Amino acid sequence: MPRTANHGGVHLILCFPLLPNSRPGPGQEQLTSAVEFAHTQLELLQIRARRAELIAKIEIGQDDTEELRRLVALDRYERYARTRRRLASDSFDGG
Repeated sequence: MPRTANHGGVHLILCFPLLPNSRPGPGQEQLTSAVEFAHTQLELLQIRARRAELIAKIEIGQDDTEELRRLVALDRYERYARTRRRLASDSFDGG
């Protein structure tokens, strides 16, 4: 089952080599976890780049609540992505 993702202009195709009518073994679960870990790591890189852009746009001394709200939302999304990356890592180690 191919899975595609576009990260910062880099187009990735992540393939899961599943055979028809076969049960996934520990190797398949580890592969899935490794791909999820890599995918989430790329998301975190995008988040960090976006945060840097937002911080550069903020003007000190002005009430720019909209930009601050975006930073807060970005922080929540980053925490969620870190949790997904940790779970993928735990799953890989346990697989």
